[in-house]
Amino acid sequence: MSNVIAICGTMGVGKSTLAAALRERISDSVIVAEDDFNPVFRHSLETVQEWWEQGADTGQIDLRQVVMEIRSSQQRGQTVLLETQFGRLHPLLRPLIDIQIWLQAPLDVAFARRTAQLADGWRRSPDTDMKRTAEWLHEYSLGYLRVSRSMLVWQQQTLPDQSDFQLNAAASSDQLLRQALTVLNLQQDELS
Repeated sequence: MSNVIAICGTMGVGKSTLAAALRERISDSVIVAEDDFNPVFRHSLETVQEWWEQGADTGQIDLRQVVMEIRSSQQRGQTVLLETQFGRLHPLLRPLIDIQIWLQAPLDVAFARRTAQLADGWRRSPDTDMKRTAEWLHEYSLGYLRVSRSMLVWQQQTLPDQSDFQLNAAASSDQLLRQALTVLNLQQDELS
């Protein structure tokens, strides 16, 4: 088993879902989610747009804490399931990744999944202000059209070539897990 398995894809493609499913099947594994250390939503749309217009240098994204978490997990002998937007495109992550899996899904599917994921969180929250939520969703949708979509297209055009495997993320969660287990050469009964 490889030490660092990067799970890459656009927002809403199923990175978290696949990482969680693999975590249940790969003994002594840990999920390291890039967004836990440098979440995109902490940055204003203007900041993201400026980064994009200046050439989208992934090295400008501060992932030193992600690297520290990966190395700490490696020292404990754990397999790292790295949930990442850019994988090997980031210069600090590139030398650490043993296997990179690209999750491919149409952007409308990824957008719908991400919106449903957000809506589910709002629905479960007892103190959700619907006007504020609607305003945020409005800005999110406009931002997607103005900035995010072109970045996601760029990801879809660039990252598959950097990846060892490409999986059909438009499939169901169970089918996606089976694809991942197959490419990782794992049998479900071996891992439980």
